[in-house]
Amino acid sequence: MPSMDSTKQPRVPTILGGISPEQFLDQYWQKQPLLIRQAFPNFESPIDGNELAGLALEEDVESRLIIEHPKENRWELKSGPFTDSDFGRLPSSHWTLLIQQLDAWSSEINAIKRAFNFIPNWRIDDVMASYAPIGGSVGPHFDNYDVFLVQANGTREWKTGQNCGPESPTLLNTPLCILEHFDERNKWTLAPGDMLYLPPKLAHYGIASSDACITLSIGFRAPTASQLLGSFTDFILERSNHPAFYEDPTFNLQDNPGEIVPAAQHAIKALLNEQLNNNIYFTEWLGEFLTEAKNPATLVSDDSKFDIDRLIGALNNSQTFYRNEGSRFAYIRKQDNVQLFVDGKSFTLSEQCLAFVKLLCLEDEISAKQLQKSSATLRSDEQIKPVHQVLCELINLGSILLED
Repeated sequence: MPSMDSTKQPRVPTILGGISPEQFLDQYWQKQPLLIRQAFPNFESPIDGNELAGLALEEDVESRLIIEHPKENRWELKSGPFTDSDFGRLPSSHWTLLIQQLDAWSSEINAIKRAFNFIPNWRIDDVMASYAPIGGSVGPHFDNYDVFLVQANGTREWKTGQNCGPESPTLLNTPLCILEHFDERNKWTLAPGDMLYLPPKLAHYGIASSDACITLSIGFRAPTASQLLGSFTDFILERSNHPAFYEDPTFNLQDNPGEIVPAAQHAIKALLNEQLNNNIYFTEWLGEFLTEAKNPATLVSDDSKFDIDRLIGALNNSQTFYRNEGSRFAYIRKQDNVQLFVDGKSFTLSEQCLAFVKLLCLEDEISAKQLQKSSATLRSDEQIKPVHQVLCELINLGSILLED
C-alpha cells in the first residue's frame, strides 16, 4: 500500500474567508460559484509531482492521464497503472495526471479534507489531485456534483461558463465529456492557498498557467436515482426471506383479456411500494450503501485475529486508535438504538453507546482515554462488551488501525 504520510499535520484553517458555514450553505451551495483568496493561508503542498507519479505506478491507485492535442481539438484518455516509460513519452506541455482518492493514501491530504466537516461525511466523495505542466487541462466540462478546487502548487487559470445538462453537446472524438461550446463568464487565476467552489452543472475550464501545477479537488457524492434504486432493490432481494406474492381476490370480469386494467396496475404498484417503504430495510441499506469503501484496496486488515483481550491491553497501555483514511463512518439514530455503519458494514448498538458512536464518526485519531470516556455510562461488562466487539471487528476489517 503506497504511503507518503508524515507525522506533521497541516494546520486546518477556517476556509470560507469570513463567510459562516450557514451563510455559505444558504447563498452559495448548489447555487453559485465562490472564490476565496487564501482559504488556506501560507499553504505549502503536502505532495509533489514525483510522489503523484509514484502513486500512478501502483495497481491499487486509480490514476488517469489526459493528453490534449491542441491542433486537432482532441483530448486523449489513458488509465493507469502507468510505467516510468509512459511518463518518459509525455510531451512537454498540455497533459494532466489525475490521482483519485488521494486522501486514502496520505494523512496530510486527509487532514485537509477535514476542513470541510461542515458538510456531512457521507456527502464527501474523495480528494483528487490534478498535476499538469503549463497548458495542461482536462478541457471545458461540467460535473454533476459540487466541488471545491484548492490550488496546492503553481498557478491555474479557471474559467466558468454556462449552466449545463444532459442535452449540452460534447465532442464526439474523445471518451471524455468535453463541451462543444463554452460560454466564458468569469476568469480567475488561483495561487497556492486559493480556493474556488463550483456548484453542480456549471461549465468550467482550468488551464495550468505554470509548470508543476497541482490542484486538489474535494468532490462530493451525487448518486443517480437509478444507482440508488438498483442498489436498494438488490439489497431487498438479498434480505427478503419471505417473498410477498401478487394477489387479486376481488378483480372484476374484463371486457378484453388483453387489457392490464388500472386496478391491477395499482395492486402491483402497492406491492412494490410495500417493499420500498420498509423502514428497517431502508435504513440498513442506506447506511451500508453510503459508507461502502470507494476502494477496498485501502483497507488493510490485521494479519492476526484481534480479540477483546488484546483490545483491553491496548486500552490499558493508552494506545492511540486511527481511522483508516480510506474508510467511511456514519450512523443513524433510532428510537431505542443506534446503527453504526463502517465501510458497508452495519453494527446495532444500544442508545447508551451513542457517545462512542459519535466519537468514531467525528475523530480520525482517538486516544484510549477518549474511548474509555465515551463508554463511561456503560456500567457492566454486559453493556460494554458490544463496544469492545465492534472495535475488534473494525480493527480486523482494517477500518481502524492501532498506533503500532
